[in-house]
Amino acid sequence: MWAILALPASLILAGVAGRRLRAVGPFLAPSVFVIGAGIMVWPWIAWPIVSAGASTETALLLAIGAVVVVAAVAFLNLPAAAWRYQRKAASDQSILVDQWWLLFSLYQCLQASSRGWAALSLLLPYGAYRATVHGGRRRRHRHATGHFAARLLLLRVFGSRGRSERLLRDVGAYWRYVGSVELIAGTDLASENLEPHEFLDFVLGKLPRRFVQDNADLRRRIDQLDLLPDADGRFRVNEFYCHEDTWRETLRRLVQVTDVILVDLRGLKQNNRGVVYELHQLVELGLLDRVVALVDDTTDTGFLQATLDAAGTGKDADLRAVQVRGGRTETIKLLGYLEAAASRGMTSDSTIADLPP
Repeated sequence: MWAILALPASLILAGVAGRRLRAVGPFLAPSVFVIGAGIMVWPWIAWPIVSAGASTETALLLAIGAVVVVAAVAFLNLPAAAWRYQRKAASDQSILVDQWWLLFSLYQCLQASSRGWAALSLLLPYGAYRATVHGGRRRRHRHATGHFAARLLLLRVFGSRGRSERLLRDVGAYWRYVGSVELIAGTDLASENLEPHEFLDFVLGKLPRRFVQDNADLRRRIDQLDLLPDADGRFRVNEFYCHEDTWRETLRRLVQVTDVILVDLRGLKQNNRGVVYELHQLVELGLLDRVVALVDDTTDTGFLQATLDAAGTGKDADLRAVQVRGGRTETIKLLGYLEAAASRGMTSDSTIADLPP
């Protein structure tokens, strides 16, 4: 029964869930599916028109017009998702679930397309789901209680896209119920955390406006950071897209406004000058008590120690280093270190929210 009713839609989801398509695939899949389905069923649209006495040419034009209209409506799905996300009506996770449900609903409509317009009734469960979730969020919002959010800054050695994606995904799955994640964005994490409105900017050629332009622009962006949870309780990942002339000042500002700093030093070599600069800043600003460093066998520990010694002349340069080999248990261990460091970085009257089980 599953193979008959859901296998094709499941294969579509599997095809767009790969690393290269994960950020945009689920948002485009329903729209592309509608266009493909329209091309497949247009003869069924044209046949009743011909049977009613219209010419073949007229029927063909009307059928193609119907497909074009449906396709245009389908592609409005992306700006609608971006609009909901920007206004905090939905989180990235809830929008993703919406797209999955919509895709399966559309497939059911295609299977029942021989019944004509009655097939659209199979979209009613999707509408009921959306209405139920909306009502639940409104109720939760009325009864929500405030709590202090711990802000995590993620710094990393650039060069391993898969490693950076896994770290953000594994840590973010838990931490984003505690507080926001800030990071200086790079291409290694673009596919993992590209947001709906950012993808829309890319399609419209407006992505350059996402980059930090100067110090005044940086101050404005930090002042306007989204630090409140979405309706489902998850906080957001705040990305700072930087050019070569803005990332250093962005780093200096961010390390001073976050509660805990996770530095991924796996793969550290002598040519990673960006991380060397970051470590020097953390030592000079006296922030190492808020820092948790992630290391493994690929970390050049000799070079790391030499960097800390050079940066910590006359200062305490003890770095709290953790080895994590992967898996849920290891991630939980890392989160425990982050929670302890965040508690040191907060004011005495602040409390950190419990991590989910």
